[in-house]
Amino acid sequence: MQHLNALLHQCKERARLAYAKEERMPSQRELSSIVARCSSLSEQWYGRPCLSIVFAFLVELASSSCTEGARSRSRSVAFS
Repeated sequence: MQHLNALLHQCKERARLAYAKEERMPSQRELSSIVARCSSLSEQWYGRPCLSIVFAFLVELASSSCTEGARSRSRSVAFS
């Protein structure tokens, strides 16, 4: 979860520094890796894959300053 928080922080920092929108979000390769890891870990723990944390992370990215280019207007969610 620290990794997801770090990615969210990087995205917000890139937005603050006025990076182009397409340069703010994590790469598709990185997101695919996160999905695979969460799926594998939740399957080991619960017996089936669960990607709810990935969904919550993507929602936070989409609703944050990462995509708007301004300060976030949404409530921040910490992944712990």
